[in-house]
Amino acid sequence: MNRYAAPACALALVGLLAAAPAWAEKLGWYTGVGGGATYGTLDEDSIEDELGSGSPGLTVGSINRDSSSYTAKILLGYAFTSFLAVEANAFWLGEFDTDGLTTPAGSFEANTDVRGVSVDLLVSFPLTQRWRAIGRVGGVFADTKTSLDVSGIPLTDDSGTNTDWGWKAGLGVGYEFDSGVGFRAEWEHYRVKDGFDEWMDIDSFTASALYRFK
Repeated sequence: MNRYAAPACALALVGLLAAAPAWAEKLGWYTGVGGGATYGTLDEDSIEDELGSGSPGLTVGSINRDSSSYTAKILLGYAFTSFLAVEANAFWLGEFDTDGLTTPAGSFEANTDVRGVSVDLLVSFPLTQRWRAIGRVGGVFADTKTSLDVSGIPLTDDSGTNTDWGWKAGLGVGYEFDSGVGFRAEWEHYRVKDGFDEWMDIDSFTASALYRFK
């Protein structure tokens, strides 16, 4: 097996060296827009705690969740090297609906809307001369609103808004033409607070179009 190790390493090195000239030019400012699908759920304990605050002893029974929504974002980034960039995003992660029954007998409907901004550190690695693998991690400042409508419960309709820090991480692939136009496909995981100050996990799957200023 060792006799194949040296040729394999040599081929890998040649590939990286061949890609380096093209990647060395992919620096500076770029911008873009993206959209796609999101999946997230409101934590059951968050709902139960909020309902129980006005009705001690109340418990949540069966729950139905519409955990899918849509996302949109705009971005502005700066690439310091061919492999390292900082990127600011303004995003809307969609609306997520939850409804269910309670004991004592009652029902509720909850809607959560999430939007905010993030600053990410991006690391890129060339797969070919034009394709790249992308990894990111960043801080999120999200504004989340959860509205709660109830029926048959001794509690008035409620809503909560939370503006707080969270975090995100993601992986993806990108392709860029010599003109500076590029495309990305990415998965990102967001960890943010809901409107009642409980943690909420949201996954987004997006396609983005980018333009790098020359």
